Amino acid sequence: MKKSILFAAAATALVLVSCSETETEAPAPVAVETALSTADVAPGNYDVTWSDGTKSQFTVNDDFSYLSVRDGETVTGTTAVVDGKFCVTGDEEGAQQVCWTNGESGPDGSFASVSDEGENVVVRRARPTEIASPAVQ
Repeated sequence: MKKSILFAAAATALVLVSCSETETEAPAPVAVETALSTADVAPGNYDVTWSDGTKSQFTVNDDFSYLSVRDGETVTGTTAVVDGKFCVTGDEEGAQQVCWTNGESGPDGSFASVSDEGENVVVRRARPTEIASPAVQ
């Protein structure tokens, strides 16, 4: 583990050194799809509106496990960022990982997300008074 941290620090230093002020031409901007970082999967409570108009609550816990409540059904599992997508895997036996590509946040902080299967949702961080069920800790 320590070797990995040292290697990452050395690689970062090498990249910083290679970007000197002697460069005269800035690289052309490149269009990049929005990719998730761990900040985008921040622990907290979220309201989800599905394409059929139904609503659900989704909680990401501090350990990045999750709890989802939709139509009275509660599902728990784990989250991960895979290839820039937010992925969830339910705890139930045989559960398959489902990945979502998140769009840009709007002025109210909500954002659209589409699953690899084509399901569309709108996600908004819930205010503490709007939380329907506590997170599983």
